[in-house]
Amino acid sequence: MGGSGIEVASQVGKGSKFSFSLDFSCSAKELEGNCNLVAEMPTPHEFSGKRLLLAEDIDINQEIILSLFEGSDFAIDVAQNGVEAIEKVQNAKQPYDLVLMDVKMPEMDGLEATRLIRRWPGAAQKTPIIAMTANVFTDDVLACLEAGMDEHIGSPSTLGKCWEKSGN
Repeated sequence: MGGSGIEVASQVGKGSKFSFSLDFSCSAKELEGNCNLVAEMPTPHEFSGKRLLLAEDIDINQEIILSLFEGSDFAIDVAQNGVEAIEKVQNAKQPYDLVLMDVKMPEMDGLEATRLIRRWPGAAQKTPIIAMTANVFTDDVLACLEAGMDEHIGSPSTLGKCWEKSGN
């Protein structure tokens, strides 16, 4: 996973400290060696007329993500859970161009919401869905891909780093 090492510091009677570093700036497909997420990040003018659905139940994460898109022409709708995300996708007069989907949400998680969106006839089957989650182990990434998500990023801060690297 691109880590640079593992360190252990231990003191008898006090405990042990384990530390390691991993590079989570890559996407799920990069882990498979198939793409470069940074190269695919659009520029703000490419957002003109585009619609984004943010499915995220935590207010601070919503604020972080929304701030990343400030100054862009992206029209952004927010869903608080998977049920609301499905309703917004199904009732949209114009299909979304992108869905950023949290995995762990109340009422219905992002994995199940994605499975149901992918079964819905029409444009929703082709809408890119990117998982945003703190769950970054290989099994977590694979679960997202198996549910029908197109990409996986480790957190809103990862999205921000990709955005900054793309020159925006």
